[in-house]
Amino acid sequence: MPEFFHPTPMRSHGLKQLKEALPKLGLEYARNRNLDRGKGRHNSVTRLSPWLRHRLLLEEEVISSVLSTHTFSASEKFIEEVFWRTYWKGWLESRPSVWENYIEERDRNWREWQGDKTLAKALAGETGIECFDYWIKELKETHYLHNHSRMWFASIWIFTLGLPWTLGADVFMRFLLDGDPASNTLSWRWVAGLQTHGKCYIARPDNIAKWTVNRFSSVSDLVVDVRPPESFPSPEPVPLEPPASCLDSKIRTLLILHDEDLCIETLPIRKDDVVGIVMLNAASQRTAGSLSDRVFRFVQEGLFDAKDRFLSESSVPYFMGIGSEEIFDLFMKSGAERIVTPYAPVGPTRDLLHKIEGDLEIDIIPIIRIWDKMCWPHASKGFFAFKKKIPSLVATLCG
Repeated sequence: MPEFFHPTPMRSHGLKQLKEALPKLGLEYARNRNLDRGKGRHNSVTRLSPWLRHRLLLEEEVISSVLSTHTFSASEKFIEEVFWRTYWKGWLESRPSVWENYIEERDRNWREWQGDKTLAKALAGETGIECFDYWIKELKETHYLHNHSRMWFASIWIFTLGLPWTLGADVFMRFLLDGDPASNTLSWRWVAGLQTHGKCYIARPDNIAKWTVNRFSSVSDLVVDVRPPESFPSPEPVPLEPPASCLDSKIRTLLILHDEDLCIETLPIRKDDVVGIVMLNAASQRTAGSLSDRVFRFVQEGLFDAKDRFLSESSVPYFMGIGSEEIFDLFMKSGAERIVTPYAPVGPTRDLLHKIEGDLEIDIIPIIRIWDKMCWPHASKGFFAFKKKIPSLVATLCG
């Protein structure tokens, strides 16, 4: 039996996984990355995504490590995959209404589709489509799916089963350890034909058979004659106004940690200024349903790892929670003069921070990373325009 992959939400474990993956991140990765050999056999990809998604590993350090082992041309495909995550975040950052519309449509769809038999069979892995049923069970069991299978799964969900894309996106956010608001939402929109006008992604039996090493060679009855939906173009990007990337020092600071950025020790926040820490587990805000307990615990443990690395043996008071009253109490008792947090991009964590800020009537100061500040402005159009900027961004940020 294959040994399943169980990532631990600690930076040290992410660095170990990076070291193990480095030798194959050149041409071998480019050749084999689309292969899905099945549960417990995902050796053609890095499986770094849970650490990258929560910034237990930083994009620039991963790319710098790769370039210390491979040339840029040999590792270009892997580097592009790292930048895809950044691109999606930047694209959504300048179009926050897309996220707001998704949340509204998702919640409405769950109400409208309650009791639907096709939806129930899809969630239970009882559709009779062998590969789809395998993937939903793998997702629930391992909290991971190969990226190629995510695309096939989404296409079958939308075009063959006829289910709303928003509900499939929400199921992924419920179970994936690397579930990312931007990457997940916009990838499902892309498969559905809503992201790139006139294009959608079709799961074809021959393609599935080829890249799953003929594990699903008998798949049939998939809907492949699909026309992209008539849709309004995506909204025009709004100008980005990134916050500060540095802070005045020697000001008593209450720090809010969240799982959008758990490498807090690399941000310009002085330990000596921090008089209290709030660990904000916003994972349950990702989904309209019941979040997987394993996803919640992964975030919880990652927050403790970040706090322990940042403060080490310090006796600074901290608490875990999302209540505005408790945060205000800690702010007052600690004698803090300001509240600071790593920048949270568009998504549920930012939504929660905005609510807390309104409840407290105290500004929460976000600190943005140079990586985001430099990359996101180039994500205003399609990925291929963004891709042209990658070599110069790598030279500047990963040198």
